[in-house]
Amino acid sequence: MPTILSIALAPLTSTTLYAGTGAGSDFGVYKSTDDGQSWSRIGALSMVNALAVSPQSSSTIFAATDGGLMQSTDGGANWTQSGTFYSVFTVVFDPQNSQTLYASAASDGVFKSIDGGAHWTAMNNGFPNAGGPAAKVLALDPFNHSVIYAAGRDGIFRSTNGGANWSEIDAGLQVRQGFWVSTFAIDPVTSSTLYAGLDSGGLYKSTNGGANWVPTGLTLPVVSAIAVDPSNPGHIIAGAYFNPGDAFVMKIVE
Repeated sequence: MPTILSIALAPLTSTTLYAGTGAGSDFGVYKSTDDGQSWSRIGALSMVNALAVSPQSSSTIFAATDGGLMQSTDGGANWTQSGTFYSVFTVVFDPQNSQTLYASAASDGVFKSIDGGAHWTAMNNGFPNAGGPAAKVLALDPFNHSVIYAAGRDGIFRSTNGGANWSEIDAGLQVRQGFWVSTFAIDPVTSSTLYAGLDSGGLYKSTNGGANWVPTGLTLPVVSAIAVDPSNPGHIIAGAYFNPGDAFVMKIVE
């Protein structure tokens, strides 16, 4: 299997997993129905940056790819394009409403669908650039799904009305020009606590919903992933690397 760029768990069937790869031989989307013991290739899609599985149907999958947003309604056997935007970084479902999705494209900003991906509307009001923030990460507040965060090239933005309007919330976040907020996570217990990792180095924390950010004091290089332990939110897992091929994972106990 080529380099894995994304992975998703089917919410209704915990033993069903999907993985998306980069380019190269045997690229595409892979599926496991035995909790990762074996995998089969189900779609020849290149550069699968993110995967999202419907909270109400394990057979409905969206794949954010460099070639566009792709959709399957039969567990990956067949794929069709959803929307007309390209270079898609990420796609997420509203976990309480499987008809509502959000996606982010590199040059076109954030999009929202309220009909399961049949139609999409650009939601870029409040972003400094007409094409939106080139958000690598979209995240919904686990307790209020009208609150959405978009993190990427221009910093971090928050919407409190389902994406209709956005405001910048990166005071204290040292994002150098030409660098990105590469990863973002919400504390699953206290959703006003947020974490952001930068590809210029550094892990930051906010305890007031993003109004202010402070460095955690860790001198990490490129921070590529963050996860918060839902059973113990004081435990943070961060993925980082100095150079490609020189990656590591570390656990932070607060």
